[in-house]
Amino acid sequence: MGKLADHRINILLFPEGERSEDGSLLPFQQGLGIMVRELGIPVVPVKIAGLEKVFPRGAHWPRRGRVTVTFGEPLRFSGESPGEIVEKARKAVLEL
Repeated sequence: MGKLADHRINILLFPEGERSEDGSLLPFQQGLGIMVRELGIPVVPVKIAGLEKVFPRGAHWPRRGRVTVTFGEPLRFSGESPGEIVEKARKAVLEL
């Protein structure tokens, strides 16, 4: 991840570690906070709505349907603990 960030390549991370069956937001894993703190990179909150209907867990092929992707404003951190970063990032996704 560090090499990607050094080369200014955006990293797409799913901080929950898995998709929920009903589309609800699961707890974020601490790896997000550790990575953001160590690399000094911003977090852009992203909400993906409808994916659980179009491509449910366990499905081998997606169905027709609508998926909406919403992007929030970048979050920048300085000095926060990994736990605080995770908490703020999750809150920002919930607010989208």
